Amino acid sequence: MAEVIIFGAGKTGRGFIGYLCHSSGYTLTFVDKNEELVRQLNEEKQYKINILGDPAKNITLSNYHAFVSDDKRWMSHFCNASMAFVSVVGTNFPSLAPLLCKAIEKRYHLYPEQPFNIITCENYTSAAAYLRRLITGLCPNTSLQKWIHSHVGIVEAMVLCTSLDPSGDDHPLTINNQPFYELPCDAEAFRGDPPPLTGLKPLRNFSHQLERKIYTYNCINAIISYMGACKGYQWLWEAAEDKEILQVAHQAGQEISQALIAEYGFDPTEQAQWIQAAISKFSNRNIPDPIERNAADVRRKLSRNDRLTGPALLCLKHHITPSAIIKGMIAAFSYNDKGFSVLRYIEKEGVEKVIHEICGLDPGEPLFNLIVSSFHHSRTL
Repeated sequence: MAEVIIFGAGKTGRGFIGYLCHSSGYTLTFVDKNEELVRQLNEEKQYKINILGDPAKNITLSNYHAFVSDDKRWMSHFCNASMAFVSVVGTNFPSLAPLLCKAIEKRYHLYPEQPFNIITCENYTSAAAYLRRLITGLCPNTSLQKWIHSHVGIVEAMVLCTSLDPSGDDHPLTINNQPFYELPCDAEAFRGDPPPLTGLKPLRNFSHQLERKIYTYNCINAIISYMGACKGYQWLWEAAEDKEILQVAHQAGQEISQALIAEYGFDPTEQAQWIQAAISKFSNRNIPDPIERNAADVRRKLSRNDRLTGPALLCLKHHITPSAIIKGMIAAFSYNDKGFSVLRYIEKEGVEKVIHEICGLDPGEPLFNLIVSSFHHSRTL
């Protein structure tokens, strides 16, 4: 039986990627730095994936191996795998890259003629390019660097499926998946033919598609999450049903849709479907997704090229005022992210300094001025 190796046995790796690979008939090998998680996977020898709202598609997955990252036995599985997936969060790439570099070098010596593909499944800007830079920078010689360039595809993918922790009396290893079975990815990054995988959807001009996902789907998610947190909601669906929040989310969707269509020529009907699909998902009561999970890492989500500041800048580029997106940004300022609050930072350092530091905007940029003005207006309400 063909094998895949998955770096990261968390919710996305074990749940969404695991489901697609199992459905395609692969044996799975998980590699994770969490020793307790690996111990549980090996002791239980199986875990369940529930499909929310569609229990007929629930599965119990048992055809897997699991290794801690520093247990080098996983390298033999890597060398024999048909492909690899990475779902570890981009901030963990620097610790993963040395391990991947050594494993790739082993494949290079064993199978120098065979191409190999590593698919990054991260909610992280330019994840594939970042991982490639880290790996090639660690190569011990130029021949390996050249081989990686010609034979190793590091492929960006777009994860649209929500995978959640177990609920109620479920076993701790259980994953609850949204009923979504597609993995769009960068068609031009593969080396050789894309490997057979249920739901794999290679797309051309993938960077444009990925920007659409971040600027549409993630932008609306952030607005609903931060405005919902301000109103004290616990679940994403609760916030998405709030009339005021829903109105702002729809308006933000219209703002960014106009900008994306102007920038990339996307089909208006298709773009409208993206907006509707996002709002429908976030308001789905069958997906008990906590606001805390969606709102986490507020500093990164407010940064210049991420889901709020990025689409607002694109709107202004095309002479569209991002009023609703800015409302979402002001709400994000109030969010308490594990003790960090942008608002408290503003009270200490001043709004201009904080917007420059966190949003990456310079004084004099139109968006900088709009945010400052909106912030001061919000303080008078």
